[in-house]
Amino acid sequence: TVFTSFNKTAGLDPPVCAGPSNPPPVTLDMYIFHPRDNVTISDQDTADILGDTNFVCLDALSNHTAQDHYDVASWYKVEVLPVWGQYQLCNGYPGDCMGAENKRIGRELAFGVTQFGGQCNEEDANEVGVWWSMPADGECKEGQVPSEGVCSWRVVRRVKTIDAVKCLFGELGMLDSCRKEQRPPYPVTSDMYRRAFTEDSVAQRGCPP
Repeated sequence: TVFTSFNKTAGLDPPVCAGPSNPPPVTLDMYIFHPRDNVTISDQDTADILGDTNFVCLDALSNHTAQDHYDVASWYKVEVLPVWGQYQLCNGYPGDCMGAENKRIGRELAFGVTQFGGQCNEEDANEVGVWWSMPADGECKEGQVPSEGVCSWRVVRRVKTIDAVKCLFGELGMLDSCRKEQRPPYPVTSDMYRRAFTEDSVAQRGCPP
């Protein structure tokens, strides 16, 4: 039957990517498109700049932006334990994540391309971008550092939050850029998105915080 090869254990205890058992933490740039009054990434899905560009373009071109109440975008510095678990789909505020990986950060390539959603695929990350799921149970408490058996992530700082609707889509024309490129990986649009965070002046193709 279709369920002959079903692995119940893998479903209840998702495997992690092979690698050192307790590697040192690393700091990543993470981006998220979200409602103005919700600035947490706990139980939310984040992305690198290319991965979030893919998400934002798809969301906006599908006319879901208003429906999902996404009106700002934020850039975070996040210290993580780089032991990747299975990616979870997180929705709502507070977040509700679908999956069984409640401690480790989930990872996949944008849109879940390649084998196993690209969970452990590092080679193609620069082609489509990366998405992460940030389980609340994996967040470090004050004074903790991401490490095996302790916690998997902590926010170092929220670098900048910008008005996605007024500045990014309106003044900078990111949505028009999405339409012109038509399909992932949106290289021109991702450069526009990055610059919106690194510059504060619209005249310099940036967005004020």
